[in-house]
Amino acid sequence: MASSATLSNLADQYSREFSECLSTILPDTPDKINDSKAIHKDIATHIAAMKATTSSIEEAMGDIRLELLKDKEVALEQSLALLRRDIHVKTETIDKYTTQLEKWSSELLKLGSKGREVAKREHERYQVRSDNDHNRSQVQRHDSDDDMSDKDMFEEVV
Repeated sequence: MASSATLSNLADQYSREFSECLSTILPDTPDKINDSKAIHKDIATHIAAMKATTSSIEEAMGDIRLELLKDKEVALEQSLALLRRDIHVKTETIDKYTTQLEKWSSELLKLGSKGREVAKREHERYQVRSDNDHNRSQVQRHDSDDDMSDKDMFEEVV
């Protein structure tokens, strides 16, 4: 069955192309995202390759169906094997990117915590500065009140 070997190779090829496409969309590290135009171009290239592979897979599956219509048991076994393999590949891919997303989530939590700490310190610095400014203005007002009363007292004495 040359068609099933071809289909298996095409499935492997499609899996690699899908993984590469996801790697483009979800790079290993956030700092790999530099040029959105290049990323869009890479994604378009991957999608075109995936479409071509999908067409080849459809052709190979059609050939296999025609071959296996003669023996339904073999057709069922082949379909089950391909489905199991497909599920395995997709599960591995999902696990890989779920782990990456979990790492990013923990990083975001850490960054959020640090951001809140910085904001709290800045707020406290602003409050201290504001309190100092308020105290200075109170002292100046108090001094000017004293000056006025001293002036009034001086005029009354003279």
